[in-house]
Amino acid sequence: MERRSTAYKIVLLGGPHVGKTSIIQRYISNTFSDSRNVTVQAEYAEKRVAVQGKNALLTIWDTAGQENFKSVAPIYYRNSSAILVVFDITDRSSFLLAQDWVKEVATEGAELALVGNKCDLVGRVQEREVQSVANDLGVRYYYTSAKSGGGLEDLFSKVAVQLLAKDSGRDSKSSASPRRVTIKDIPAPRSKGCC
Repeated sequence: MERRSTAYKIVLLGGPHVGKTSIIQRYISNTFSDSRNVTVQAEYAEKRVAVQGKNALLTIWDTAGQENFKSVAPIYYRNSSAILVVFDITDRSSFLLAQDWVKEVATEGAELALVGNKCDLVGRVQEREVQSVANDLGVRYYYTSAKSGGGLEDLFSKVAVQLLAKDSGRDSKSSASPRRVTIKDIPAPRSKGCC
């Protein structure tokens, strides 16, 4: 029997040096490097996952965080299934910028989440403040560490569950959905779980 998978476009936004590229590298290939070049354009990687008995193909987009990239960012986040706005918990300015990003993309119709990265370090942005801001903005929040891998499986699993649930609700109302595509799939590899 042929297995099918639903594809979802997930875009990571945020300032420079918050760890967007490192999050993707750790999640996709379980690698981490302390010396990484700044992303100067958008790139993507794919990962097939099995969630609640269904298959999903996550196409995860990495975007540049520099201010001069912001004007072209809509090209990359348009028609996204989910947008993860990443900030560095040791850098308050990146948290303020993340709030601006959430406000900018709020009308896109994508699942939104704030992602506090580098939770393996002592943060200047406290979780209670992140929770308060996330509640005010109406988004979920997650804490991750690209260095240790902590929280990444949880983040992407929960986002995939939300996307599948959203599609299930949409399927019961209409068979047309602009944010998903059915493709042929091979069995999803099994993950070893979170650290």
